Amino acid sequence: MRWPVLLLLLCLAACDEQPPRRSAFGYSVSAEVEPYVASWRAEFPEHIGRLTLGWAEDLDPTWQGWKEGSIAYCRGDGLIAILHSWWQDASPEARQVTVWHELGHCWGRIECHDTRIVRLLDTKRYRSASIMYPSIDMTWHNWEAHSQEYIADMHLALADPEAYCSKEETEDASSTLNLYP
Repeated sequence: MRWPVLLLLLCLAACDEQPPRRSAFGYSVSAEVEPYVASWRAEFPEHIGRLTLGWAEDLDPTWQGWKEGSIAYCRGDGLIAILHSWWQDASPEARQVTVWHELGHCWGRIECHDTRIVRLLDTKRYRSASIMYPSIDMTWHNWEAHSQEYIADMHLALADPEAYCSKEETEDASSTLNLYP
């Protein structure tokens, strides 16, 4: 009985790094990203599943799906990669939109990007109409003022992803989330 305990203690002592955080939901994410995943779980509790969320710089450069100029990508099997060099300088709003966008693909099974834009009243400026817009730049700048509209749109998309993706203003999500359109 002592040998298994001794072996376990030796293995734990040999580890230099802490393992990724794990939960009963079957996912592993860094502590930096956890608050954004937790906010998704609180808002959309019926749309959670397995998740591994890592930094793109740690991936093999030939990883299927990653494209030059991307900041994030969901592979479809619950693996999300985010460019850590971008994350370090990103605002909390940009981080939130990025994580929710990718979770929309991975957990929500939304297989499209919504390309609708909305003109801001009394201005010549526009914003995206959805978190599922393919460029984060059109969304995160408007998160604070329009978060309830973005969340309502996400609820609609999650209710029927197939119908949501059949609209004229969508495109195949085989492209990755980019900083600029």
